Amino acid sequence: MFNKNYLMLLATLFLISACTTNPNGISSEEFAMSANVESGYKQIRITGERIHPVNLTTKTELLVSKAEVYTILNVSTDNRDSQYSTVVMMLSFIDNYMYYGFVNINGEKTKVKKRSESVRQCDDLCTKTQYFSFPVKTSALIEARETGLTFSINREETSNDFIFEIPANYIDGSLKRVENEQNRVIETNSEIKSLEFSASKEIEMTQYWFNEATLTEKELFTDWAFKNRKKITTSLNGETKALEMLEYWYEKASSAEKAQILSWVISQ
Repeated sequence: MFNKNYLMLLATLFLISACTTNPNGISSEEFAMSANVESGYKQIRITGERIHPVNLTTKTELLVSKAEVYTILNVSTDNRDSQYSTVVMMLSFIDNYMYYGFVNINGEKTKVKKRSESVRQCDDLCTKTQYFSFPVKTSALIEARETGLTFSINREETSNDFIFEIPANYIDGSLKRVENEQNRVIETNSEIKSLEFSASKEIEMTQYWFNEATLTEKELFTDWAFKNRKKITTSLNGETKALEMLEYWYEKASSAEKAQILSWVISQ
């Protein structure tokens, strides 16, 4: 009876895999439309929708009951060095008392980062589900927009266990959303530079102290002001005269003046 149930479960898992792990029926444009965008200071964060990666080996198809991934692309908008992005994954497999804690991408091996505790469930067979994430070079994703990104999830740094692929159309869609957002930022900044801001005392003094600030102070203030653009909820905790005065005059500004200050700061 055990063997019969075992074979039935494997057959079921294989059918699930065959029906749901291939997202190639979705266009890159559709993936671009569904991606979530967060724009920060000199950075764009694009979170793709959750998909089932493509299983690339028989071992993966037979042992893995479910796998889901999504990418978080971190892209700078001012030509800074390439940053790392993130792949977030959920992996369910027939429990073999192993923990899969390593990833291999293009020969580059690293440990995964646990997001929550593993879950073990038993019926005729026991399955384990792991929740984790791992870094991937943004440049590697850009290179994979036409071929897809292949990676393996491994129990040891030197092993090569479960092999998956994030399809090219998914990566291409995420990067198209990045490009669309970068174009929007460029257009917005061009419009901002042509604006003539009303010269209130709050705006004038904020601009004055921003020009007096060092590069590090400017970045600290900009990040803080952007996070508190709707309502001041945190303190800048400035330890310099420039930061102290920037916080003072920004807090005194009205909502409309804060918007003008942020637009001016981002255009610098």
